[in-house]
Amino acid sequence: MTVRTTFVRAVSRTVAPEWAARALARMLDCGIRCVGPRKAVGLLNLARAYPEKDEAQRREILRGVYRHLTLTAAEYLCLVNHPRSVFDWVPEVEGEQVLRDLRARGKGAVILSGHFGNWEMLGAWLSHNGYQTEVVARNPDAPDLSELIDSFRTSVGVKTFDKTVSLKMILTHVKRGGFVGIMPDQAWSPVHGIPSMFFGRPCFTAPGPAAVAVLAGVPIVPVAAVRTAPFRHRVIIGPSFEAEPGDDRDDRIRKTILRVDRTLEGIVRRYPEQWLWLHRRWPRAPGDIA
Repeated sequence: MTVRTTFVRAVSRTVAPEWAARALARMLDCGIRCVGPRKAVGLLNLARAYPEKDEAQRREILRGVYRHLTLTAAEYLCLVNHPRSVFDWVPEVEGEQVLRDLRARGKGAVILSGHFGNWEMLGAWLSHNGYQTEVVARNPDAPDLSELIDSFRTSVGVKTFDKTVSLKMILTHVKRGGFVGIMPDQAWSPVHGIPSMFFGRPCFTAPGPAAVAVLAGVPIVPVAAVRTAPFRHRVIIGPSFEAEPGDDRDDRIRKTILRVDRTLEGIVRRYPEQWLWLHRRWPRAPGDIA
């Protein structure tokens, strides 16, 4: 255990009561607004996604992103000590019958989500409501932080597949009726990614959700945890959809990825301040300064 992981664990114990987590969120918000991490990247992304908005509007969205991230961090540090808080924090659920029906039929599915809302809390909500989902995740390269995140996820009931896991293992899991959570909303390399469109701009997207849906014959179920207030969320589920038809397997995967990105874009457009705009989603363009 390193100094930084010891510090984070100590903070998580300190903010175990919700009132303390709220105080931490306010402190973090002050700090992050002063520092403005990856501010240039965030504003560049917003300018590309919302050319119709002026600079002031885009800056307001980015301020909302910072507020949201500080609340997300504080909530999660509180949640690792009290995982069952998800029952109090999620008083509203839309479309849960989709997951209930799949579970009752023993049918596997791809749970499609992204770095949106409180995505880590969403995994805990799925677990504590009996929707056992193995999440495909990439941990930090630093071993101490990777171990810390794994322990936090375990404490809230989340199981993961490492991103290096073979596709065969995932296919076996969903064919046996399991759910696999995939968040394909971050940039992927042109070598391994599928050409797609996001907010009207070309990008490359991880083929995972489409490949699993096509090869295993399971539906894709969009799921998101939307913040309605500090420590209060609405989980929105569905509507689910099947892999797109096509000339062959690769064509079906390409067409399904286009639908995946349209689906994720629709969620982000409804709640833009709750998505991770600080990530470079699109390839660099000539003249980019961020």
